[in-house]
Amino acid sequence: MHSIKLTHKPAWIFCWTYIMPAYYAVIISTTDYLYDDKNLTIREGVFTKRQKTIPLYRIIDIQARRNILGYGTVTVTDKTGVTKLRLVAKPLETAKTLQAAKEQAQSNQNIVHNEIF
Repeated sequence: MHSIKLTHKPAWIFCWTYIMPAYYAVIISTTDYLYDDKNLTIREGVFTKRQKTIPLYRIIDIQARRNILGYGTVTVTDKTGVTKLRLVAKPLETAKTLQAAKEQAQSNQNIVHNEIF
């Protein structure tokens, strides 16, 4: 029985080694998450710039997930849908900070949420 030796790396190794890091580098360098005392603003895009603004007082829920490297996703749910802030450094701390800003914005708007169990 003869074996055939591969003379090139499989395509998935090439993609994992070169294309995925380049993709994430572009995503990280072209995405900004900003917030002030009234709004959360997401700006993203390389050739086509998109911006989404969410008033903090309209946010219903904030959740965070962290990977072993310390990066993660902060998921913001508001009345219009779900927005994911991806590749956030220190997502748990970011979620706590956003939660405090949300509560402050809601108290400034005199909004009271009653939780029902």
